[in-house]
Amino acid sequence: MKTAILEAENIYLKYRTGFELSLPALQLFPGEILGIIGPNGCGKSTLIKILALLLEPDRGKVVLDGKEPTAGRKSFKARRNFSVVFHAPLLFNRSVKDNIALPLKFRREPAHAVEEKVQKWLGTFAIEHLAHRPVTGLSGGEARRVCLARALVTNPRVLFMDEPLANIDPPAKETLIHDLTVALRNLDMAVMIVTHDREEAALFSDRMGVMRAGKIVQTGPPAQIFNQPATPFVADFVGVENIFKGESQPGLEQGNIKINGIRMTVPTDITGPVHLIIRPEDILLSNAKISSSARNQFRGKITKVVPRERTYYITVDVGVPLTCLVTRISKEELQLEPGRQIWLQFKASSVHVI
Repeated sequence: MKTAILEAENIYLKYRTGFELSLPALQLFPGEILGIIGPNGCGKSTLIKILALLLEPDRGKVVLDGKEPTAGRKSFKARRNFSVVFHAPLLFNRSVKDNIALPLKFRREPAHAVEEKVQKWLGTFAIEHLAHRPVTGLSGGEARRVCLARALVTNPRVLFMDEPLANIDPPAKETLIHDLTVALRNLDMAVMIVTHDREEAALFSDRMGVMRAGKIVQTGPPAQIFNQPATPFVADFVGVENIFKGESQPGLEQGNIKINGIRMTVPTDITGPVHLIIRPEDILLSNAKISSSARNQFRGKITKVVPRERTYYITVDVGVPLTCLVTRISKEELQLEPGRQIWLQFKASSVHVI
């Protein structure tokens, strides 16, 4: 098992506004990308500043390689292990090449080494043609590529990224995601990315954490976060459209959970009030009732059709509003329009109970 490069222990910080950040423990491992997601104002950027030794907490400590960096020169030396890409591109009023070379020059690296490393990262992020251009004329996507190249040119042991893909046009964003993914997967550094975009975090992360009001409320592999959210807040934030309060009565064969008068069959031993979570992609629609192993089948009326980029959200009222995710082809073949009666079904195992 790999040893953590960076560890946070009992971190606590309180701002004058009353906002509190509390973090009992967190570890960053080499070769792993940790994605932290959460709404704006939950403390993501503050967390990065504390871990990168740019902000001192009221109590607690950050440990690098088993040692706690102290104030002064030791803290400055420890920070040289880190690179931070901030939410807004912070570039000096120089050329692209000069910006990328700057941290190497601060470290007094030989000119030939500087040139070699700068050329490598210009190529990695496909900005060789911008090398001598002033940064004042760059687009948002181009400026972001320069910031990432500058952050990686020193080969940091830990890379922190705060909303690295914010405010970039979709086509430029897609190509940058590809280039950044390739770059990160070829390096053995610890990476932490914070964002409010759950899909963006899932693209990069080996492990994810969800923040709310200064606390990390759940951590785990992306599949666990999305399919087994620990709280209704986490479920709502990761895009689960179907979250219901119900009453559980284990052992009943004809639907052991009651929600607004309808009964669903769900594998759970919990008794009493519960929350049910059903991901839209786990619900199947059909024009007629079909024979299958799915224990939950209902007929209802389509109340809403919402287009997405390549899919549709279909909401069906079966006594409770259940939202399903379908492809464009399925929508057309099933003629899914508001007011139409439709059957839906989902397996008992598709329901997550908390």
